Amino acid sequence: MPLVQCGDRGGARGRSKAAIAIGATVGWNVGPWFIDMFDRYGCVGRNDPTIWLDVHPYLSGRIEKAERKQDWTLWNDAVRAIRADGITNPLAATEWGARSSYTWQTAHPGGNYVRTFQNRVTSQEENWAAFIWFEMLYDKAMPNAGLFDPTGRLTTAGAQYVDHLHRERP
Repeated sequence: MPLVQCGDRGGARGRSKAAIAIGATVGWNVGPWFIDMFDRYGCVGRNDPTIWLDVHPYLSGRIEKAERKQDWTLWNDAVRAIRADGITNPLAATEWGARSSYTWQTAHPGGNYVRTFQNRVTSQEENWAAFIWFEMLYDKAMPNAGLFDPTGRLTTAGAQYVDHLHRERP
């Protein structure tokens, strides 16, 4: 019997067909977290396509001092470590963007965070299940995180997000 049953959706009626996201983790260092969930703690659901790995890739191109690398690079290294460990579950970015997009946009005026994120993160891994921007609406506690400003107009990130989705539609 596994110590942690974080993916068990069984029961009297059998296995559910609904996908679930497990193991929310923030930032670039997702490798050890998910590897330990399955290898060390015995979490069920390894390699089940309906068990998504819940990630919050708040990445802005910042150099991590201890590693002396950009967070984009460290993220991709961590995802490669997960895949090298034989874990094939899809990733689900249940939170991304927000303040990290604002941080990046401030450092790169006129740049496109959504396109940069696509080039440096999402295109580097083929097994994605979902992306959910955090936060969509204006929030005075995090005024530069949303896709909309206080008046209801799209922010720079919001316009980029909509443009990117519009271009990606068939």
